[in-house]
Amino acid sequence: MTTNYTTTELTAEIQQKIESIYDLFSDKKVIISFSGGVDSSLLAVLALQVASEVLLFTIVSPLMSQKELDGAIKVAEELDLSHIIVSKEIAPAISNNPRDRCYHCKKHTLKQITDYSQENSFDLIAEGTNASELKGYRPGFAAAAEMNVESPFAAFQVTKKEIRTIARSFNLSVVDKPSSPCFATRLPYDSPLDPERLLRVMKAEELVTSSLESKKIRVRDMDADVAKIELDPESLNDYISLKPFKDIILNLKKLGYKHITLDLEGYRYGVFDD
Repeated sequence: MTTNYTTTELTAEIQQKIESIYDLFSDKKVIISFSGGVDSSLLAVLALQVASEVLLFTIVSPLMSQKELDGAIKVAEELDLSHIIVSKEIAPAISNNPRDRCYHCKKHTLKQITDYSQENSFDLIAEGTNASELKGYRPGFAAAAEMNVESPFAAFQVTKKEIRTIARSFNLSVVDKPSSPCFATRLPYDSPLDPERLLRVMKAEELVTSSLESKKIRVRDMDADVAKIELDPESLNDYISLKPFKDIILNLKKLGYKHITLDLEGYRYGVFDD
């Protein structure tokens, strides 16, 4: 299957980056470490153009919401690609949410994919870290490199903005989907990743997201009693009166939180890395 697309929005520089990725995937059997977000979805589409075989591989754990899994399944169906879903528990190395959690989690996840790849004679595995993300704290990227997993967007300096531009040219349904890191990021470092606590913060974030309009929304489970809401900074002025929060406060208290706070700095990536 080849996906129709237009190059009208693509600069010569972007097209050259696409060609470099095509060269990497050409006539190869490729596994995509797949979350259903715009990064891994675009990787899948690019592989689909030139690879001899493309397989999507999703690892599910208590750190991934059902909503995110449903989204990944939907995109796989839209692309008409084979999709393997494997469930796993939280790895012991990250059970207390250490600062280098992403390194251990990524290594544990990619080990399962690598084992499958070797058993089934695939040529390469690719994951979706992009050039924009390399500016932040990304221990998971080091794990991918150690496992000899390709990160084409990082390798060929494809930024998040360029990924969305390319995805739009392919008419991908997830082109505007906000980034959604795993839910371990909703808890402070060195906090036990208790499945019930993770499920609670997933429900809390879903409640807030369904009630407010903001480009980015996070709920942080700060401890047993406190939920901190972060919105895109541009949206804060719309909600500073707190009138839209009455139902949110009521529903979050039903989940067991006693104190619900709004972070006046708004959402920012890697808040627990500060």
